[in-house]
Amino acid sequence: MQFSQRHRRKAVINIISLVDVVFLLLIFFMVSATFMDEPALKIALPASGAEPPESNAPEPMTVYITSQGELYFGDQMVRVDELPGIFRKSIDEGKPLVLNVKADKEVTHGKVIEVMDLARQSGIEMVTIATEHKKQ
Repeated sequence: MQFSQRHRRKAVINIISLVDVVFLLLIFFMVSATFMDEPALKIALPASGAEPPESNAPEPMTVYITSQGELYFGDQMVRVDELPGIFRKSIDEGKPLVLNVKADKEVTHGKVIEVMDLARQSGIEMVTIATEHKKQ
């Protein structure tokens, strides 16, 4: 007696499409992570009830002041005496004459005024102070 043998097919998982999806997700997260504007500083801005004005002005220079009084120009930590040179260099590179100061709400008023004064002495025409919109 002859028995017929069935040839069983082995289950094959095609992982090529899985690899494609993983690479697409990786690319998506890498690209979306580059859109972060803020450096990795913990700054609690003071709250304001006023709506921020809409502006088409070019991106201003930004100085961050942490609650410990540390100064950052962009993502680089700087000392107070370095700021005038950094401002002049940025102006020479063609950056707009606008400075945005993002200071923690715990920073003393004098530190903010010192940065604003150095900016004005360096030729910056407009200095703004960033706030958060107060939720009502």
